[in-house]
Amino acid sequence: MSLSNIGCASLQHLLIIQLQAAIGLYRERETLYTQAQQLSTGEENLPLIVGLIAGEAIPLKRFWQSTGILYRSSVALKLAPLWNLPALEIAAGLARYLCATADTNQENITLQSFTIQVTPPGLMEFQLTDPGMALWLQFLVNSEFGQFPIPNSQFPIPNSQSLSSFPIQYAHARCCSLLRLGEREGLIRLGVPALRIVEPEVIPWLNQDSIRLVDPAERSLIFQVLGLLDELDGWGQPDWVKLAIALSQTWESFYRECRIFGEVKTQTPHLAQARLGLVAATRSILRSLLQNRLFILAPTEL
Repeated sequence: MSLSNIGCASLQHLLIIQLQAAIGLYRERETLYTQAQQLSTGEENLPLIVGLIAGEAIPLKRFWQSTGILYRSSVALKLAPLWNLPALEIAAGLARYLCATADTNQENITLQSFTIQVTPPGLMEFQLTDPGMALWLQFLVNSEFGQFPIPNSQFPIPNSQSLSSFPIQYAHARCCSLLRLGEREGLIRLGVPALRIVEPEVIPWLNQDSIRLVDPAERSLIFQVLGLLDELDGWGQPDWVKLAIALSQTWESFYRECRIFGEVKTQTPHLAQARLGLVAATRSILRSLLQNRLFILAPTEL
């Protein structure tokens, strides 16, 4: 399973689907259910088991650490009393199934883009590697979220006059302006659909195997984008105006702190291209939020 064939950009969604499959395999292949264990589990626990296998009840939290992006799941702790097994044993078993069934496609982000670690008392930790982050960022640059069918979209249409929409529209327009300037400066080439980066074909996100985007403002924007996309594909109905404004504000901080042109372009052109790639990814998501969630114009200039 990879981002390319689930049709979304949520790393949380990717991990939950993989955990869901691993739980099903573990339950099917391991000798978990003796007659006594089935009786002790009881029918009252059946909805929880079904929910875990369906993915809806799988706990998965996202963290930002000095080492990068980390997801942590306590699903084994939920399964332990149902399966009458130690949580640590269940977590280790799930990790084995995840590693055994992981897609090895190196062109798309898959479980191969994470390191998987089991820690007491039965937690599973998924650390996104720098090459994995590069693949995910490139997926965002290559995608036009404004044209995607968006799940969970049955919301009442808000009155655009009541929205504090200008900061969101301004951030989108500034992203468009920076991309056009990047093309004029010879750092990138834009193609169809409009403002999509077509050259370089792959943004130089990595310096060897290390991500170039290490400035706190860059990392903060990446984490904000990641969290918003997890919400986009989640089970709830978030406040999209609040999320869009938060993304706009984080982008403004990135814009103030992280230069693209001038000395950066001359001395570190690959860093300039990577920052333009982050601008392109942010623009695409802002456009989707404005048009698909808030139902207002995503201007390319103001």
